[in-house]
Amino acid sequence: MRLFESSGAPRWSSAKSLPYDAHGSGQGTLTFALADDVTTSERIARWGIAAFYKGHGEFSYQRTRFIHKRMSLLHWCNGWMVRGLAALALARVRQAGEVRTESVGSARRSRASGDDASRRSCRTVVARAP
Repeated sequence: MRLFESSGAPRWSSAKSLPYDAHGSGQGTLTFALADDVTTSERIARWGIAAFYKGHGEFSYQRTRFIHKRMSLLHWCNGWMVRGLAALALARVRQAGEVRTESVGSARRSRASGDDASRRSCRTVVARAP
């Protein structure tokens, strides 16, 4: 099953390539970055930026064969692209050995107890590696 073209373009499904959308690029960038496959994540991110970036921090929604839908949706376009690019940036730093990350605590516990200490404990800690 192929969900990405060799160029980094996200396929609509394994059997159909069009339309391309920013959500697919953002999710692909995020997924491969979290799996520490930085090369694939970068290829997808580069394609997504070239195809969808409008400038001023906005990404367009979708490209079909003949139409480029230039509307910008915070949740569907911008949110996923920014989340994917942030994960890629962190994966590149991790790969270079400059930081270590670890999750501390759990969000479920902090919501249940409601105290400030448990809220702070569920944040992800990023620090320079020793």
